[in-house]
Amino acid sequence: GMTVTGNEFLPLVIYLILKSDVPLLIMNLEYIYMYRFPGLMTSEEEYYFSTLVAAVEFIQKLSGADLDIDSAVFDSHMATFYAAHSHTSTITPAIVVGSTAGAKKK
Repeated sequence: GMTVTGNEFLPLVIYLILKSDVPLLIMNLEYIYMYRFPGLMTSEEEYYFSTLVAAVEFIQKLSGADLDIDSAVFDSHMATFYAAHSHTSTITPAIVVGSTAGAKKK
């Protein structure tokens, strides 16, 4: 079989996230981060979780210039996307990867 390296895996995850349109993805990442039991998470599971978080962060930081698209066209497409997905969480991946800014106290 074919082996996928780390350099190929992240772009594949980014593509899958963009194509899959998972509802509340960021909120689910936040939930996993806050309520997982670290002792039960293997290094392989941590790798996949970290890759998923990195892919979401990459997507959220994209700009028209990154994709060589006119900024007005990019902004128009993003406004349409956000209007269609206004039900999704506004939690940023920075919280998921461990920042305490904006984290809720128990």
